[in-house]
Amino acid sequence: GAIFCFYTLVIVGIMTPLRSTAWIRFACKIVFQRAGALLKPRCSCIHGRPKAVPFIDVFFADGMCSMSKVFFDWGMLWLLASHYPHPVPPSLQSIIVPSCFASLPYLIRARQCLIMYNVGKHKN
Repeated sequence: GAIFCFYTLVIVGIMTPLRSTAWIRFACKIVFQRAGALLKPRCSCIHGRPKAVPFIDVFFADGMCSMSKVFFDWGMLWLLASHYPHPVPPSLQSIIVPSCFASLPYLIRARQCLIMYNVGKHKN
C-alpha cells in the first residue's frame, strides 16, 4: 500500500497546475518522449542500412539501467494491484513479473549495442 500511495501522491503533485511545478511537467514530457523513442524499434537495422543510435538515447538508457530497482518496484506494484484485495499467491509469476520490469532497461541497452555493432560492420 505504501508504494502505491507514494506514486499516487507523486503523480497528483506533478499534475497539480501550480506555477512552481511547471518545470516538473516539462521535464516529465521530455522523459516520456525519450522513453518512447527508446521503446520504438528502429527497423532500419533489419531492412536496409542501420542508423546509429543517438548519444542522448544511449545516455538515457544508461540512466534507466541505474534505476532498475525503480522498474522492479513498478513491476511489484503492478503485481500487487492485479491481485488486490487478495494477497499475492506464492507462484513463479510473483518473481517473473517484477524481474521482467527490472530487466527492461538492460534489454533496451543490449538492443542499442547490437544496432551499433551492425552500424560498425557496415562502415568497414
